Amino acid sequence: MRTELTIVADSGATKAAWMVSGHGGTVSFRTDGINVSHSSEALMRKVLSEAFKTVSDRFGGCAGRMWFYSAGVPGERCRSLFAEVFPDMEIHICSDLDGASHALLGNEDGIACILGTGCNSGLYRSGTLVRNIHPCGFILGDEGSAAALGRRFVADYLKGLVPEEVTGVVARGRNMDYAEVVSQVYNGPAPARYLGSFAPGIMSLYGVDPYVTAIAEENIKEFFRLYVLRYEGARSLPVCFAGSFALACKDLIAKAADLAGINVAKVSADITGPLAAYHINRR
Repeated sequence: MRTELTIVADSGATKAAWMVSGHGGTVSFRTDGINVSHSSEALMRKVLSEAFKTVSDRFGGCAGRMWFYSAGVPGERCRSLFAEVFPDMEIHICSDLDGASHALLGNEDGIACILGTGCNSGLYRSGTLVRNIHPCGFILGDEGSAAALGRRFVADYLKGLVPEEVTGVVARGRNMDYAEVVSQVYNGPAPARYLGSFAPGIMSLYGVDPYVTAIAEENIKEFFRLYVLRYEGARSLPVCFAGSFALACKDLIAKAADLAGINVAKVSADITGPLAAYHINRR
């Protein structure tokens, strides 16, 4: 008899975290991330097929219910692809912002935030989204995200504004030729991921180099200014953060929140565990 499974996946632009629960236990794993609006069909098929094999090998089948949280809005082709790869699953494709809210706020009032390769935020009342300030993506916005920090560094570098000692650390081993950088940003297969890939090197110098410290703090302050303080009652509500970049910026978030009079209740890099519990408890 096949095990009835509960699958929860939280996907960012760079990576996706999966948690699968059934009578045979619980297994967690990671794959590349996908955006259900923008990722290519080939990438989505690759990621979903890899996940299907991992689950089937572990549980001897893949039947039950799935909640897949991602940025973007799925089209019919995307939904068909999920159904094709997981034919025996009842599939729910949900907003990554709702995922952050379910995992960190439950059904309480508050502000849910995501800081990863990109960013997002939303005001929730009793577990329902009542307002969302659109972050506009890495070209027009995403202030506070890893991609935005990388974008600032790359732009400053190309303009000759980055100290040499910083470039030596952040850009070590990279081709930083103008034509190559512009090609990656404007014509590359994953420009947000490319820009976000500079963030770990930048953050390694936070608190050490004045230039890095300044741009890192400005990045997080802009997130609070644009995507937290503009919600009604922001200073009286718990504010929660999800995402690996949020955890990397935990100290900066605390500092910016203190200056803004904001109560940061939680910062979590991986929300698949709380998300799985949320859905299992609602059965």
